[in-house]
Order: sequence, then C-alpha cells, then structure tokens
Amino acid sequence: FAKVSPEGYSIAKMGEADLEMHLGRYREALTPLKDGIAADAEAGREGELAFKYVAESEARLALGQKAQAVALARKAAEMFRVESVLLPAARVLLQAGQEARATEIAEALENMLQPQTRSYARLITGEIALRRNKLPEAVTTLQEGQKLHNSWLSHFLLGRAYLEAGHFAEALGAFETCRQRRGESTDLFFADTTTLRYLPALYYWLGRSQEGLGMMEAAQKSYQEFLNLRQQAN
Repeated sequence: FAKVSPEGYSIAKMGEADLEMHLGRYREALTPLKDGIAADAEAGREGELAFKYVAESEARLALGQKAQAVALARKAAEMFRVESVLLPAARVLLQAGQEARATEIAEALENMLQPQTRSYARLITGEIALRRNKLPEAVTTLQEGQKLHNSWLSHFLLGRAYLEAGHFAEALGAFETCRQRRGESTDLFFADTTTLRYLPALYYWLGRSQEGLGMMEAAQKSYQEFLNLRQQAN
C-alpha cells in the first residue's frame, strides 16, 4: 500500500505504527511515525500529520516521556481542530497531568455545537471527574455524553467509572458492548485513520469486571487475551 501513492505511504506508516502500539511495542512505533511525519510535513498534509502527532504523543506517554507527549498533543490540537484529533489529544494531556488544557479542549468541543462534539466534550469532563475520584459525577457526565453520541469510547469510559464505583455488573455490561462492537476500534472516529491501539486495554478491564463478579474462569480468559496481545510489549 505504501508504494501506491504518497498518500498511501502516509496511511501505511500510520497503520504500521498503530499495529505496533496495539501490541504494546511503543518504541518500535516511533520509527514509522517519524517517517510518516516527515513525508506529511513535506507534502503539507496537516490532517495526517496531526493524527501521527497524537499517536506519537500516546507512544511517548507510554514510554514515560511526559514532556514530549504533552508538546506533541498540544501541537496536534492546535494544528487540526477536529474531534478525531482533539479528543485523543485531550486524553493524553489529562493523563499527563495537564487537566486545565484538557478542559480547554472540552470547552472547544462543546462550542462546536454538533451532537458528537458535545458528546466528546462530556467524555473528557467525565474522565476528569473519574481521575478526581468523583464517581457519581463521572457516571452522570459520561451517560450524558453517551446519549448525545453512542460511541465505543463512551461505553469504555463508562465501564471504567462503574468499575471504580464497585458496580461490577454495570461495568461488565459496558465492556461487553465494547467487545461486541470491537470492529469500531479500528477507526473510532470514522476519520479514515487507524485506532486499533485502543482495543487491548478492553480485555484487561473486562477481566477486572468479571473478577469483581466472581467469574474467575471468564476473567482469566480475558486477562490471557490481553497478555497474548502484549507478549512483545516494551
């Protein structure tokens, strides 16, 4: 695919990096991202460039390179202000401790007025509440976001909130929905880019919810599925 056209090369490099991150090989993902970023910058493909900056920010964060992750997430969000860039960039910033900047992105998404952008704004604010351990607020806000746009990520984050609140049955229901709709994880935002890297964590959290309900055999299978995907993680 990389040989078909310059655009094909860009998409292929994003796909290679996404697959490496799917397998937990974050250091290896940096090479195709670097090659793709160089090609996109030369050709002026801002959208593809922003997607790769977001992916690199996630890889850097996973590698403990927080300052670089924050810089890349901010660059992506400033460069291409669409929900498929803004939401994952905000999540990187939040996980890196930049809550105020994540809130700014949530406000920008809310003001775009479309149901899906307003939904994504609620997902960010719901995840902020979750990180603050304000669990009732997190659940309510994430439910509001889901009503606006029934996305895969809304179920995943709601499952996380239910799990932290000890509502294991509700968490299991949310994570089972994610498993049933796992095909959506290949392009979460329907933006013609690859996001399979978000799927593996589902199996860990699914196992946690099953374990909370005493479903030990099912939990073991879920944990093993997660481990199978991350055998070569670094």
